[in-house]
Amino acid sequence: MEPVRDLYVFIDESGNFDFSPRGSRYFVLAAVVTEDPVQGVDALLRWRHHVLAGGGGPPAVRNPRDCTYFHCSEDEQYTRSGVFSIIASLHVEIHSVVVEKSKAKPSICEQHVFYQRAFRSVVPSIVRRRKPARDVHIFVSQVGVRSKKSAIVAALKETLNRSKLAGSYRLYFHPNHSHHMLQVSDYVCWAIARAWEHGDRRSYTTVAGKIVAERELFARGKIRYY
Repeated sequence: MEPVRDLYVFIDESGNFDFSPRGSRYFVLAAVVTEDPVQGVDALLRWRHHVLAGGGGPPAVRNPRDCTYFHCSEDEQYTRSGVFSIIASLHVEIHSVVVEKSKAKPSICEQHVFYQRAFRSVVPSIVRRRKPARDVHIFVSQVGVRSKKSAIVAALKETLNRSKLAGSYRLYFHPNHSHHMLQVSDYVCWAIARAWEHGDRRSYTTVAGKIVAERELFARGKIRYY
């Protein structure tokens, strides 16, 4: 078979839209990019069955969550370590944008505008870097709030149409459990957010070699709005 040259982008986010001291300090958008969206499925499925069969030590130290799919914030460290080890072996690129929310002007804190700024800083460079891909397939972790989904769709379409880099593109909103690469993007996003939010780089270091872009959106900003 002729190798597929389409580009696949799997996006997840970490942080919240509470622009106050009560909210998360950072908002992180992470994209896992590949031309082979099937790679790793066997290894991850085998690891999940290992966890289900009792891997991870005695029951007393295991999280009792039934591992129907990988979700980094809920998985125990033993499970995470195995998943991150598999991610480190994949042929992927990681692109991310990190926003220190207190530096965001109130005028851009509305969801649609905020997502526009975030996507503009990461999506065009992904497509430009990985040409010649015929089509771009963008998978976004499904969100339950209709207004948020509408904001993401509008921002992505505006960014892709404005860049005029992709021959064509398709957007998919699928639940994380439907695609192992969405679970990979969840893990990657968690690792980056954990490093920025809490200074915990244990998981970050396992995927750092895959990171080709990690932009801090307001790195030069001096004004804090709260």
